[in-house]
Amino acid sequence: MQTRVKVPLDSDWKYVREKASRGWLFGGNSGEPVELPHCWNDTDAFQDGVDYYRGWGSYRRAFCLKEPSAPSG
Repeated sequence: MQTRVKVPLDSDWKYVREKASRGWLFGGNSGEPVELPHCWNDTDAFQDGVDYYRGWGSYRRAFCLKEPSAPSG
C-alpha cells in the first residue's frame, strides 16, 4: 500500500505582470514572490480615475516529484 503525501502548493510562487518567456518559466530569480490565491489588481481596481491592469500575468513555482517505488513481491 502506498502512502499519499499532501504537498501544499499555495506558497513560493513567482509572478510577473507580462507574458513570460520560456526562459523565465524555467529559471532565474526575477519576479515578485506571491502566495495563492493572488490578485494582480489589488492596488488599482475599483479606484476612481485609475485604469486597472488588463493583460498577461505569469506565475511559476518549482517542486520535485519523487518517483514512486516499485511494489514489492
